[in-house]
Amino acid sequence: MERKAVATNFFADRSGAADKMKILFQAVQQSTNVVIITNRQGRIEYVNPQFCRVTGYTEQEAIGENPRILKSGSQPDAVYKSLWQTVMSGESWSGEFHNRTKQGGYYWANAVISPVKNEAGEIVHLMGIQEDITKRKVIDQELQRKTAELEEMLRKLQQTQGVLIQQEKMAGLGQLAAGVAHEINNPLGFIMSNLNTLQSYVAKISEMLELGRQLRSRVLKSDVREARLLAERIEQQAQAAQLAFILDDLPALFKESGEGMARVGKIVKSLRAFARIDQLGEKEPYNLLEGIRNTLLIANSEVKYVAEVATQLEPVQEIEALGGEVNQVLLNIIMNAVQAIKKRQSGSALGRITLKSWQEAEYVCCSIADTGGGISEEHLTRIFNPFFTTKPVGEGTGLGLSISYDIIVNRHGGKIWAENKNGGAVFYIKLPSSPMPTEQEIVNG
Repeated sequence: MERKAVATNFFADRSGAADKMKILFQAVQQSTNVVIITNRQGRIEYVNPQFCRVTGYTEQEAIGENPRILKSGSQPDAVYKSLWQTVMSGESWSGEFHNRTKQGGYYWANAVISPVKNEAGEIVHLMGIQEDITKRKVIDQELQRKTAELEEMLRKLQQTQGVLIQQEKMAGLGQLAAGVAHEINNPLGFIMSNLNTLQSYVAKISEMLELGRQLRSRVLKSDVREARLLAERIEQQAQAAQLAFILDDLPALFKESGEGMARVGKIVKSLRAFARIDQLGEKEPYNLLEGIRNTLLIANSEVKYVAEVATQLEPVQEIEALGGEVNQVLLNIIMNAVQAIKKRQSGSALGRITLKSWQEAEYVCCSIADTGGGISEEHLTRIFNPFFTTKPVGEGTGLGLSISYDIIVNRHGGKIWAENKNGGAVFYIKLPSSPMPTEQEIVNG
């Protein structure tokens, strides 16, 4: 009859106890962990070779000492007090030690310290097993240092990005300042001219009114001869002053001046709406069509000598957005179109810029197309990279489209891309018609 192998418990089997003790002793001696056994009072009675390799103490130097010879002084006494109370209550303690070697070096150990009890359940020894985790700690500390450095670099980059965005915005506004000044100067010029003319007219009318007052005085005094002479003088003065023409011209002057003031007001209002100077970094209701119209008005002085503008603006939903920043994106793309057309332009022929808008299920959309020759395929995938520019040195920072990408994609959760079409470039912008979820909303699901 075949015998079945019976598994026995290594510790429960009392046969060959001496051999088993020898095996256990060899296992402890050859362990890669530090093993320390102390008496109940904490005096060291046994250390394995790994203890000697890690701490620098020989077995003879360690026996009889207290493990406190390894204390580095960097950990509070409360740690050791908690350890002693735990093991003396019959429980095992686990934690980390920052220890000091005999030579003055330091190492980290992950330790488990357990009470060893006799058959009566009394604590007679304490056994500590320590894993040297110095390399792991060094790596962790280096990772923490690198993480801190990266966080600091990120903070500085974010600060720099904010500065660059403002610089780019101011550069864009500065580029248009002369043109806007010219646009405002035209109506102001004829308003000032009209005011000078009106001043002259008023002086002549005042003279006529004075003569009329004198005639009234003569008539009241019944001095008919003098009154007749004064009336003739009034008639002559009226003819010389072209009073009839003045009275006919006044309504036109007032109308023209009113239109000029309205034009100036519209430009100033559009400039304010374009920049959204009252927007304090928080999203507010924004109408894309209004943003396009305001931006075109601001850019008109740069555009009108280079390109005709065509608009196909379908109604779109009002959204929550940083309006000033979206307008900056529109301006960046329009000015890039102007420069591309200007570079390709020959003679007096004007290019063409076409703006369209439409509504999609989740987005309000617009496109800006030009006849500036398009973007080379090798550049098309790089145009949104920071500092990338095809302009000569000194003519561009290479930040305009990079900032535009950040505004549309990162700050609004939208989309922006470009492609070549019909002999020019077309930029597409899509902005979410519903607000982006906040970080708290994302966490809460």
